[in-house]
Amino acid sequence: MSGPSQAQQAVPRRFAPGTANVLDLGTLRWFCVGLSIAVWSGAIAAADPADSVASTRDPVPTWIEELDSPQAAIRAAAIERLLAAGPRILPRLPALDNATSPQLKDAITQLRRKLEQQLVLSASEPSYITLAGQMTWQAACVHLQQTTEDPLNFSAVSAAERSRLIDVHWEKTPFWEAVAELEQRSRTVLQFQSESQQFEFQSVAAPSLLSPAICGPVRVQLASLQQRALPGDSNQRLLRTECRVQVEPRLRPILLEVRAAHWHAIAGDRMLPAWNPAAAYELDFADGSPEVALPLDFLGAVPTEELQELRGSGTLHLAVGQEHIEFAGRQLQRGTLMQRGNVSVRMQQIRFEEATPPLREATVRIVVNYTAGGPAFESHRLGLFARAAWLVTSDGQRIDPQHHEIVAEVDGGIGLQYQFTGLTGKALDYAFLYETPALLLATPLEFSLLKRVPVAKAAE
Repeated sequence: MSGPSQAQQAVPRRFAPGTANVLDLGTLRWFCVGLSIAVWSGAIAAADPADSVASTRDPVPTWIEELDSPQAAIRAAAIERLLAAGPRILPRLPALDNATSPQLKDAITQLRRKLEQQLVLSASEPSYITLAGQMTWQAACVHLQQTTEDPLNFSAVSAAERSRLIDVHWEKTPFWEAVAELEQRSRTVLQFQSESQQFEFQSVAAPSLLSPAICGPVRVQLASLQQRALPGDSNQRLLRTECRVQVEPRLRPILLEVRAAHWHAIAGDRMLPAWNPAAAYELDFADGSPEVALPLDFLGAVPTEELQELRGSGTLHLAVGQEHIEFAGRQLQRGTLMQRGNVSVRMQQIRFEEATPPLREATVRIVVNYTAGGPAFESHRLGLFARAAWLVTSDGQRIDPQHHEIVAEVDGGIGLQYQFTGLTGKALDYAFLYETPALLLATPLEFSLLKRVPVAKAAE
């Protein structure tokens, strides 16, 4: 087979959010409390001491093969080892089809269900950090990154602040509480920067207006607060606020749903209702950002001197887990159906054509269906599911599509088409790879921001 073209790349792009199954986690209502959950490490955890011997051999394929063993004890041991490895092995589990043996099908189904439960718990809880001792501010920040796998950029912090010695006493401290301590010690605030696509510590002249609310892996901060007269009614005042909602960067938030009627403010010892209680917001976390702005307006009868409390709720939609759907060899033909967990993908069309000799072009059309559609399949969000697809060469090189589009929308799924150019091989020289999240979690949130803050008066 010919070598890769200039369009090929060895490093995969960042995974695009999507969904498979919609779960309502009403029983996991976060109100600034949480149960401890282990933070996944990048290594595969060993269930037996013999498995922890340093080796370059990957044990996961062997454990997966043992799932098809005729001996129940071997299958059970393999399931335990794979469970210990964590949800990151989900994409490596084999797809199920008519040729799958009954014992393998049962084992995969059982294993997948338990790994997805781990995904739900991990996404519903904050990362916890344990660290104690005297160290530099930078050393504490690096430890926070390494423990939680949350990328944090502190290049804007001065060298003097980074080298400052601090005493750290973190005992299963939630991620955002640890961040708040680092912010206070360095007089910085952590904000997402679209240019670098990272959270960065930025210097600030004054502390934040209101103590943030930390609920699970989500933090809400008051970014601005202003009061003005209500047009046409001199007896009413409009209290205008904007909150910054931040999600731990290890997670993939898609959407925040908020109803204004579910929020109120307390100012001057009076409860202020929402100005427009019928307002409903669907705030998209655009371009992979883990941060979104939430504007809220409240109505008061008299001028307000200070804000005492801001309280409310919402629903956060998270994409978690990852499934790899690959068509290779004879699977790369019209009508082939591949299923992994809650998602199935049918090859509707694949066509290779001569372009400028000796190069070829390829068109691939697939239909993606999910166990449940849910709000993630609304038209304005369908593009989230179309971005993660490649042709893959025999040596693992990924080729990005030159163009992709949504060609159909059906109940619970979508039709996607990809155009590839500059190809040097034939159809059977490639595999087609499509990636999508395993689950979409619809998670309720509650927040209470407490502190007495002076209210600025806007120019009339």
